[in-house]
Amino acid sequence: MLDNVRQQFLSLVSAYETEKAKRCKLEQENKELTQLCEAYREQITELKTKYDNLELTTALVGSSADTSESRKKIEMIVKEIDRCLSLIRN
Repeated sequence: MLDNVRQQFLSLVSAYETEKAKRCKLEQENKELTQLCEAYREQITELKTKYDNLELTTALVGSSADTSESRKKIEMIVKEIDRCLSLIRN
């Protein structure tokens, strides 16, 4: 009887250790996926900004006779805005 209880106890300890290891692995995986999700969110925000800038550029360039000069001015404005956003994030 005592051997049976001891065997069950060892079995429970083994099952506990196995589940503990699984939990640690899942926590690490969750952390990695959370970081990946955040990176994708940042990338989406960046792409939306670029898209908005592209729409603005298209609108301005389409109505201007000197497209090259307009494009340069807009690129300069976009770079300045990006620099400001970068400073705000940090």
